[in-house]
Amino acid sequence: MGRRVDPPRPEIELSIPFRDRPARSTRSSLDFQMGFELARRMLKTCANPLNERGTPMLALVPTASPKGLFRAPFDEGVELEADVSDAELVAALIRDGEPPRESLARARGVLDVAGGLYGLGRASTSHLQTAGLPEEVARRLQRALLLGRRVSTEPPPQAPVDARTVAAMYRSLLGHLSHEELHVVLLDRRCRYLGRRRLASGGSASVTVHVRDVMGPVMEARAQAFVLVHNHPSGIATPSPEDVRLSQRIEQAGDVLGTRLIDHLVVTAEDHASAMPAQPAWLRGQR
Repeated sequence: MGRRVDPPRPEIELSIPFRDRPARSTRSSLDFQMGFELARRMLKTCANPLNERGTPMLALVPTASPKGLFRAPFDEGVELEADVSDAELVAALIRDGEPPRESLARARGVLDVAGGLYGLGRASTSHLQTAGLPEEVARRLQRALLLGRRVSTEPPPQAPVDARTVAAMYRSLLGHLSHEELHVVLLDRRCRYLGRRRLASGGSASVTVHVRDVMGPVMEARAQAFVLVHNHPSGIATPSPEDVRLSQRIEQAGDVLGTRLIDHLVVTAEDHASAMPAQPAWLRGQR
């Protein structure tokens, strides 16, 4: 008998196929890449909410590959491609065992409900759940975006920073929040970056903090200088009288303990201002 020949089957693949079940370590590292790339695009969108996403939602291309719906980046050692669409990035992060086409369709729905990347970066867990995501998956997506924000804005170790650098970092990290948070940026005597800590979290209009709550982490890190940063969910960066009074108390405590409060920044998604009672130290040339 002659050899049986199956008729050719038409095949198309989406622009970034992935294997059904990649190795856990490979999948984790690529989830990080996906989160970083989503956050990078989100930050670009947040800087100008009216701009376009800049990438096609989906690119269909012919392929000779006999299996799998997506190409790498889920093959180990393959870098994330720049032309991956926003929906594909979201789909890779929210997939939960369903076929890839279903993940992609659900990702498109999430972006539509959130209002694109700008809204996705501000969406609460409950908002994402209304788009059809289970709570655990919604939180996974939020964590990936948060990690991407941090990686995209973190200064290199020992890099000199100034008010513009710190404000840019925290506009991304805090500008989208609906509640106030107070953070400290730790510096050496030359204003080189050592790290940062969250000190307190409050409500929509205020955050309560004691001097010891601020100075404890500063002294523990042996920082010779530091910057306070908190956000205003109202979107108005103008410091309140309470903000200025806090700056005065912390500056006095720093003088006693041998460390300097360089600045106290109030940030929103679009702006920042100093809450120092006088000119910030790095504007006085104390670098």
